[in-house]
Amino acid sequence: MITTPDASVSQSDIVDGDMSDGHSAVNQDHTLRKRILSKSVLGLISLFMLVPILIVLLSWTQPVADIWTHMREYVLPQVLKNTAILLMMVTVISGTVGTALAWVTSMYRFPGQRFFSWALMLPLAIPAYVLAFVTVGIVDFSGPLQTALRDLRISMAIPSVRNVWGAGLVLSMAFYPYVYLLARQAFLSQGRRAIEAGQMLGLSRRIYLKVGGLLKLVKCWG
Repeated sequence: MITTPDASVSQSDIVDGDMSDGHSAVNQDHTLRKRILSKSVLGLISLFMLVPILIVLLSWTQPVADIWTHMREYVLPQVLKNTAILLMMVTVISGTVGTALAWVTSMYRFPGQRFFSWALMLPLAIPAYVLAFVTVGIVDFSGPLQTALRDLRISMAIPSVRNVWGAGLVLSMAFYPYVYLLARQAFLSQGRRAIEAGQMLGLSRRIYLKVGGLLKLVKCWG
């Protein structure tokens, strides 16, 4: 039995199908080349950025006894001390300020509440080192603050911020928005429900101002 091709399938349809297959193959080949090129460029950039780190790591293979002795006796103790102070300061201040501001803006209604609810996140747009330069420029001896005080004949001793305590304060003001965002979202979601449930059970609203209650609310949200 001899079968004949379907008359509905014309020669032009076959040619169009072959052309579409060819175009798709060309597009796939072009996409693959672009991916390979982009990955190669990213790899070269990453390798270039890793060069300083590799140089530092390779320098450890040729230690100089005098340098390591000097660092161990004079540099490392002070550096570790400053690091511990900064860690404690930033943790305590950022946690306290961020949680308190999140509680006030989420649980109370007052004039400007909507403005402060988003304005308190603005420090996220300022890098910490930029904020440090701005702070030093404002409160330094030749800065506008002390200059204005001298012009007004006001004798006020402003502590210097060119130390670890000033750095801790600046870093805390730069990083508290992270705590503020998490705590505010926690209070808006779980906080209201917990307060309403507590009030139905006869508890006072102020009971949630305790640190334990705040931490429990944030933990429940997380």
